[in-house]
Amino acid sequence: MRVCYFDDVGGSGHHDGYVSGLIEATMRSGSFALAACPKRPEIPEVEWFRVSRREKSQLVQNRRQMRAVVGACRAQQVDTFVDLNFDRNVWLFPGAVEGLERRIHVLHHATQYAFSNRNAAGKIRTLFLREYLQRLASHGDLIVTHTRRATEILAEIIPTNATLQLPYPVRVSRNVPANELDQSIGIPVLLFVGQAREEKGLADLLAAMQLLRRDAIVRVVGPQRPQVKRDLTRQSPGISIDWIDTFVDDAELSSYFHAASLVITPYRNSFAQDGGASGVLLDALAHGKPLLTSDALADQLPAGFSGAVITRAEDQTSLAEGLEHSLQNLARLTEKAATEGPDFIAEHHTFDAYVAELLDATS
Repeated sequence: MRVCYFDDVGGSGHHDGYVSGLIEATMRSGSFALAACPKRPEIPEVEWFRVSRREKSQLVQNRRQMRAVVGACRAQQVDTFVDLNFDRNVWLFPGAVEGLERRIHVLHHATQYAFSNRNAAGKIRTLFLREYLQRLASHGDLIVTHTRRATEILAEIIPTNATLQLPYPVRVSRNVPANELDQSIGIPVLLFVGQAREEKGLADLLAAMQLLRRDAIVRVVGPQRPQVKRDLTRQSPGISIDWIDTFVDDAELSSYFHAASLVITPYRNSFAQDGGASGVLLDALAHGKPLLTSDALADQLPAGFSGAVITRAEDQTSLAEGLEHSLQNLARLTEKAATEGPDFIAEHHTFDAYVAELLDATS
């Protein structure tokens, strides 16, 4: 099989690692891989077609670029085209893509295909997108989802055989020493990863810290909007917040996971309704770190997982109680998470299994 992976994001949200993991797994399977992305993957012998990242509003330029990608696919005799960011690129595909033999579209969030919580203009856009999905399905395209919620939303629109739900892939990380400085000071480090968007609940975490009578460092890793950062800092007097306000690569992010005492994902119900997988939660499992999470993400944890405490979403009192319980039982949670988390990822969330199912579904 000859596969093209198209991803025009690059440099954010760790798309580079996602693309590289898929390409490596594809090549290990004996298939050919063409990477159409902004940055050349650090993989020997990979074929690369450089694309540029543009704004969605640059419709003409984006569609011209897509036609160039399709031309590169034909030149390399690609038979399977995989778009890794269908959330954005649903607006960009020219008719030329339909000329490729097999077409797969990876959907990370499904909220724009649901009518709930949409204004009038949003509902018109949703109607258009639903009709477009139906067209793709009728032409044999496959839509890949990562969560049960996203699959349920699409089941209202297209036949179930036009979707494939796969566990989002991450790399297992074992036996990497924690940061010595953080361990020596004896103060728990609570890790929050990503942009402080409302649905991710960082404001709820900081409010819960005001109710917690313990010393702890809240480490926030990832680029932030300046005004949001200023507001959250001002609203959190007395809370020690360590802002790592920049994009970090996968190796740096891994070091922050290993240095953390507890990973916090206090996501709100709106995130669950969105149908997206939490890469942070999966990374915490892969690194064998204990978790404090909300019930909005509970169904993304392994069944019976002993290394996490679950609180009520959007409930600061419940979150504070969960923090207190987690810190009181940190040794036990850490011990359980160290084995159960990586074992679960190794069994259910590998790139090799992801690629095998992805390509088998279209063969």
